[in-house]
Amino acid sequence: MRNLRLPRRKPLLVTVCFCCLFGPTLAASAGKPKSRDARRADIPLPGVPGANGRQEMFEQLFGGLGEIDDRQLAKTTISAAAERRIGKEMVQAYLNKLDGQRIRVVAKGKNVRYVQALIDTIRPLMHNADRYRVIKVYVAESDLTDARSFPGGTVIIHRGMIQYAENEAALVGILSHELSHIDRRHQLLPYRRLKYAQQSFAGQGGAPDIGRLM
Repeated sequence: MRNLRLPRRKPLLVTVCFCCLFGPTLAASAGKPKSRDARRADIPLPGVPGANGRQEMFEQLFGGLGEIDDRQLAKTTISAAAERRIGKEMVQAYLNKLDGQRIRVVAKGKNVRYVQALIDTIRPLMHNADRYRVIKVYVAESDLTDARSFPGGTVIIHRGMIQYAENEAALVGILSHELSHIDRRHQLLPYRRLKYAQQSFAGQGGAPDIGRLM
């Protein structure tokens, strides 16, 4: 698969990337809107007790998320600097997990260069490409067929995913999916909910001290 020449594949890459990055948005706009509960992200946060980390803590403190106005939540943002800090912590937690499994992770080499070349072709198609000018790539040297993305712009892909992808277009589809998580900031949703709660309580003159969790 790595013998394929990237320049010859570029039209196909652009087509696949467009479908992966923008297809879900087009499909969602054409279909029936999901309920608020259906849109709740179930995003595990490494290093935090519980299946869903800070989101679980949020619901224990504030009795669930159903009363949050989606339009108000959409206005609650996380700065680029805060996102990079959150992403760095999540990446380190995952690297520690792989280290505990004795899985070596590399940031250089043939596989890293190959994946980086694909991602560099996809990245300009992101809605927020200006925010994510650099996507850092790591390759985990294991036979697992897994790939993960992290806030701020990091992708960790296992060697098995590169080797066992049916073809280059399939691998591009996988990478585009991971970049869409970064682009749409899916992993930041629990943090945005916490920030929204903090702002709401501050407006009522009684904000809990949850800023340190952000």
